[in-house]
Amino acid sequence: MDENAAPSANISRLAQWPCQIKLVPPQAPFFDGEKLLIAADCTAYACAGMHERFMKGRVTIAGCPKLDGVDYTEKLLQIIAGNDIKEVTIY
Repeated sequence: MDENAAPSANISRLAQWPCQIKLVPPQAPFFDGEKLLIAADCTAYACAGMHERFMKGRVTIAGCPKLDGVDYTEKLLQIIAGNDIKEVTIY
């Protein structure tokens, strides 16, 4: 890595913490009135433009049902039904 290189213009679009599905409270105030992005953990690594293309303007939650070994159905239903979610994008 070149220490003299200009800093990257890329910035994080993560709007809240935590972002893991199993850790976010279903009634967190950051969900209310927002657009929701539900993403697999690996999408941030698989898509170079993840923050600008998908996360910008959305509350992002992520998980990996295969590696986490959990079914997110009930938690996602609680989040979507219990908040004023404007839009849901799944990536």
